[in-house]
Amino acid sequence: AQIKFADAVEELLKRKFVKKSRVPRVIKSWRRMDEDYIHREEVPEFETVQECNSYIEGLKPKAFHDPYEFEWAKKLKENAKIVQEEFMRVACEGEDSLYEKGNNVWVTAANSTSAESYGPDWKTLALMDRCVWDETNTKLFPETTKLLRDLEVPCIEAFFARMMPNSEIKAHSDYCNFALTSHLGVDVPEGQCWIKVGNEKREWRNGEMLLFDTSLMHSAANEAPVKRFILMLRVWHPELSPSEVEAIRYIFDCLDTPEIVERDIMALAPELLSQPKVSKPMDG
Repeated sequence: AQIKFADAVEELLKRKFVKKSRVPRVIKSWRRMDEDYIHREEVPEFETVQECNSYIEGLKPKAFHDPYEFEWAKKLKENAKIVQEEFMRVACEGEDSLYEKGNNVWVTAANSTSAESYGPDWKTLALMDRCVWDETNTKLFPETTKLLRDLEVPCIEAFFARMMPNSEIKAHSDYCNFALTSHLGVDVPEGQCWIKVGNEKREWRNGEMLLFDTSLMHSAANEAPVKRFILMLRVWHPELSPSEVEAIRYIFDCLDTPEIVERDIMALAPELLSQPKVSKPMDG
């Protein structure tokens, strides 16, 4: 029989990282995902629940972090005008051209669970997804893209997010604890929109950063009569080791390009192949 995709990825993680630093937490997380495991834990400190299917044990849940403990966030704040001015020029003044030239401009959440939580009034314009830059949209926002690259922001995802006037996002989890979420206020009606994580509430401010854990239940509202725009970043949890980050990125590569698994099994563990093909994951 063919080696199963999940088994092949696990074996490759063991062999690729044995000389650097073993990544047992990542391997355990991968197996749990394959088994459709959902981690659910009460977090009394923040009067909420942590819920995720992408779960790495040992990462301390915390509602809000101080973003300015991180050099990339301090520098992003200092250069916020670059992002704000380019966004206004490309996405607002040049909106018609953006729709014509852009890729998936202002789309709703991709999966049904997120779409239900976020609702129809929250839409995104992606620059990066799962560590891969969008070739089309990054050319439309070259200054923002260059800034994120130059500052070496530890991005997993990067996108602009739009919230419509007088709208809300229901309490939900983003189902992943190995990433934190960061927001830069781009065009915000200050004093009229907020985000709440557990029992802690913050307001967005223009040119200011927020950093928080969206594996905890969180909700948001824009109570203003105008739209709210932010630059939203998913960044690696700071308690991950460099090897763990590299291992998760490798999993992303395997999911995006399953042929990588077959290639690497042939190179690193050919004895596991009874047939020349590795069974691939099901779509969805």
